[in-house]
Amino acid sequence: MAAAAASAGEFDFDYVVIGGGSGGVASARRAAGHGAKVCLIEGARLGGTCVNVGCVPKKVMFNVASAVETIHDASKFYIGNIPTGKPNAADGPSVGWAAIKERRDAYVARLNGVYAKLLDGSGVTLIRGWGTLTAANTVQVKLTDSEETRTVTGKNVLIAVGGKPREGFFPGAEHSITSNGFFELEKQPKRVAVIGGGYIGVEMAGIFRALGSQVALFSRTSILKTFDEDISQRVNDAYTKMGIATQPFTDIDRLEKNADGTMTIVWKCWAPERSAFIEAGKSIPASVVDGFPACSCCAAAEPITDKDGKPGMGGSTGGFDCVLVAIGRTTMVEGLGLEAVGIDFDKRSGRIAVNEHSETNVPGHFALGDVIGKADLTPVALAAGRTLADRLFLGVGGRTVDYTNIPTVVFSHPPVATVGLTQKEAEDKFGEANVTVYTSTFANMWHGFMDMEADDKPKTFMKVVCSGDEERVVGIHMTGIAVDEMLQGFGVAVKMGCTKSDLDSVIAIHPTSSEELVTMGPWGGSKVASRGIGGLRTAAEIAAGAPLPKDVKPE
Repeated sequence: MAAAAASAGEFDFDYVVIGGGSGGVASARRAAGHGAKVCLIEGARLGGTCVNVGCVPKKVMFNVASAVETIHDASKFYIGNIPTGKPNAADGPSVGWAAIKERRDAYVARLNGVYAKLLDGSGVTLIRGWGTLTAANTVQVKLTDSEETRTVTGKNVLIAVGGKPREGFFPGAEHSITSNGFFELEKQPKRVAVIGGGYIGVEMAGIFRALGSQVALFSRTSILKTFDEDISQRVNDAYTKMGIATQPFTDIDRLEKNADGTMTIVWKCWAPERSAFIEAGKSIPASVVDGFPACSCCAAAEPITDKDGKPGMGGSTGGFDCVLVAIGRTTMVEGLGLEAVGIDFDKRSGRIAVNEHSETNVPGHFALGDVIGKADLTPVALAAGRTLADRLFLGVGGRTVDYTNIPTVVFSHPPVATVGLTQKEAEDKFGEANVTVYTSTFANMWHGFMDMEADDKPKTFMKVVCSGDEERVVGIHMTGIAVDEMLQGFGVAVKMGCTKSDLDSVIAIHPTSSEELVTMGPWGGSKVASRGIGGLRTAAEIAAGAPLPKDVKPE
């Protein structure tokens, strides 16, 4: 049984939590469960980004898009009377965008109510308003239901205010929306530009396209650049096949609003493939313009150079009725009063500096979640919030959150699942000679049975990255249908330090896609083993861009 916390004494509360997102609510409830007198301050809807404009409504839309894709697949299973056209076309399934939004909003509102009930049931005092630190351990709250303010003090103060989407910084950006605005759209746009190749932009682009919108995806680098390179390339290829015009290595010059209400993006593209043709003094053939990165956007492009003489292409793409900017996130520290208390934070990013115990430089003041920028994921904030409450009010002094080997999923189409180090990260850390990589590329049974050409069947890709002679598994990376539901258990294995032989010793569940992770070769003695007819790729061959083996596996 938890020991009761000491009396607040000269303070109103033992624990004042600013922010009612996942981390703040979890920490407040855990602290109250340990006997602390707790206050939580929140001026917006409870649940933070995840519940309101992130994980939950995003996953709803991912599920809707996946349902449409399943309808498309049904005819290939010899099921009749299935609409085979594109969504919202005369011969395709209709998408009830307005009805979906209404149902989704109601679902989110119910979760807001659940959070309020959980706080009340835990004995947490909920103050609806916006908190500002006016002095150490002192928070002034501007109440949302009146013009009044209220001041509360706490022996311990937690800052868990979360983050928000970064807005476009180019001329005309005021005509665009962010990922928050996606959930406010009353009707489905027909032609969409997504600016940003991170996981949010990739997810939004996939949802729009699966639901029938025309989509162009612009990014300053390759898409999903922080993920394993094989994953990035395969998602790019999958998006190209589903009709998304991906345009990496592109800067947005400006966004123009047209007289008919549509928008035009003026861009500068520095894709290496284009530069190679320009440097050689050649005209760019249509196959390169349209094939890399599969965008018709470049039909009227003109050669340009940057300030350093680097060649590229400049052009514009018009006709968009929605432009969504997903270029990263920033924190919500404006007006929080960090300077008044002397709390250290990065002025550019807004991220608050903390140590491994979530402590800021000011005693009694803590921060966690998106506002510290270590891993902007709901489960991480939950773990950090509960760990902090245990340390403060249960006396578990040495406990910290391990920010390594965090399982991560991108709800793209198909989804991505990853845990641990990428191949490059592993080679940088352990040396290329000490890294073994196993891969498998295959059509799982869902697509394998379909009546379509083998080369047209979507492929699942899996990679296991190992280090040392014992082949300890330091990374697992996958893309393909249902990989998002496969990763959790393998994340446990990586966290526990499993080896390749540990995976090999597990009896496979057949027939499933996940069995590939416990049945991979080595089909030879190479340091880079890649399953499939066509042999193995050495590390040097991978670096040189050698093609993958064929996708047919040996029995």
